[in-house]
Amino acid sequence: VYKRQVVTIVGAMLRFYYLGSEPIWQDEAATLWFAQLPLSHLWGENALWETNPPLYYTLQKFWLIFGESEAGLRSLSAIISTLTIPLMYALGRTLGGHRLGIIAAALLTTSSINIQYAQEARAYALLTLAATLAIWGLACLLMNPAGADSPVGQASIRFLFRNSLDTEAKHPKPITDLAWLAYTLGVSIALYCHNTAVLLPILANIVAFIWWARISRFSKGFFWNWSIANVIPLLIWSWWLPILFQQTVYSLQDFWIPFPTIKGVVGTLSYLYGHPYLGFNEANKVLRWGIDLFIWGLALLGLWRWRYKPIKAILTVSFLLGTPLLAVLISFWRPIFILKIFLWTTIPLLISIASGILTLRSKFLVALLVTVLLTIQIKDTVNYYQYFHKAPWNQVASYLEPLVKPNDTIFLFPEGIERPFNYYFDSPQSNVTQYALINNYSTRKKPFLQLDKQLIKNLSSVVKPFDRIWLFKKNLEKKDPEGFIFS
Repeated sequence: VYKRQVVTIVGAMLRFYYLGSEPIWQDEAATLWFAQLPLSHLWGENALWETNPPLYYTLQKFWLIFGESEAGLRSLSAIISTLTIPLMYALGRTLGGHRLGIIAAALLTTSSINIQYAQEARAYALLTLAATLAIWGLACLLMNPAGADSPVGQASIRFLFRNSLDTEAKHPKPITDLAWLAYTLGVSIALYCHNTAVLLPILANIVAFIWWARISRFSKGFFWNWSIANVIPLLIWSWWLPILFQQTVYSLQDFWIPFPTIKGVVGTLSYLYGHPYLGFNEANKVLRWGIDLFIWGLALLGLWRWRYKPIKAILTVSFLLGTPLLAVLISFWRPIFILKIFLWTTIPLLISIASGILTLRSKFLVALLVTVLLTIQIKDTVNYYQYFHKAPWNQVASYLEPLVKPNDTIFLFPEGIERPFNYYFDSPQSNVTQYALINNYSTRKKPFLQLDKQLIKNLSSVVKPFDRIWLFKKNLEKKDPEGFIFS
């Protein structure tokens, strides 16, 4: 218990360190904007404006009681990410015992990529927590065939109403019901965190089917239990499905995510599953690649350690490699391949690495290797604190504040960048406006349509009353490829 507490406390310290040092960037400013909406709008008409479900924004809305500062907004994600650490221990212990749980939790504690997204006011830390909860629930069920086959609730009823303190070993334990609840709740939360979370139950069903066919021998009990555990999240998610369909058909046809290339996929996965902040010169890059290859070797060794218990390896590999593979396949239809949606897949990777470390029989060598890996990860995290910077909207706003004069106006292009700008800009001498197309799903228009001559003509009439125009532009190649904004 002491070790688990220390690991969790250290994880919290790393996630809250420098939490408010970087400025709010565009997506975080969008989170604040959504969080400030009434719940009736957030879960109503305005839900169409955002391609992510509104659960995280709803939590952030209540979290605004702690303020709208950079640290205040991000502290929700930092706490959620910290709570994932004991869940990681539980998952590791289920798959390989106490030592595997502690090592996996320690690796998650010092993981720079998880710390990075723990310090961002977006839903990815919550998605990781929900996915870890669901995977833990699934792992508990797969490791306990008798309990998984028994009717849901039977173990809890037997525990509550037993006649003596003695329980028969053949009866399922209450943790089985907790596992069913964990899987159902984890999937339900994940689906309302991000649209790509649908990959989680898809892969879970593949793993469960393999287990059902090979180990459970097509048990009817597990079939009905599993059906209920998947129907409940589907029913909960049903409110969002029509919106998701509308977004997929109309908004994602011309979305900003590019089609994945081999180079892009390799670069994304190496950043996600490696140590991205170790290499800032050619010599360090070689060292970084060497370290990452060694750690991947440990992960493969960990899977080999489970060769006599293949369901553990199947569970880990399915979520680790199946997720990006499905994302690439889906991207042939609608591009969705982007690093942050795979954050939760670092969980099975770290489990595999911890398993690989434990293939060493010597406790001294295990301790030495854990120390080396944690040192590497802490160095990577220190470099993250030092070198990772977000868009400096605070500097942009402070630069402009003393320069604007009465009867000036500010245009920000494209739509969306006005949110981080206005978060920092504080000058009563000018009008702040922006000109870009507004998302309009109700009329079935694409939200990322480009500027045309008619829009520029309308813009010309808007600017006439002003003496000077300040223009801030970004991503013109996507929304103004013809250069109309300067015509």
